[in-house]
Amino acid sequence: MSDEVWIDERTEGDRPCPVCGNRMHIERKDQVSIDVCAEHGIWLDSGELGKIVSATRRSGRRKQRTAMKEARRKGKIQGSLWGFWSLLWD
Repeated sequence: MSDEVWIDERTEGDRPCPVCGNRMHIERKDQVSIDVCAEHGIWLDSGELGKIVSATRRSGRRKQRTAMKEARRKGKIQGSLWGFWSLLWD
């Protein structure tokens, strides 16, 4: 995946890692909080996976809409330029 995931906020948590017992930190992105152990990865509470999937889909749709608007804008500019030159040289 070329896009990097940027965390909005990272704080110290108070939950221990289920594997090693070290205190995990909390990472928040798009109003979803996950517990992270530096050694053993992420731990999700009930319902958090669904929230992550929904946030990812929203982000993908937003990027798609932005790309479509940009393509339309470029197409209008190119079409205008082509139309102008075709009037001069037809």
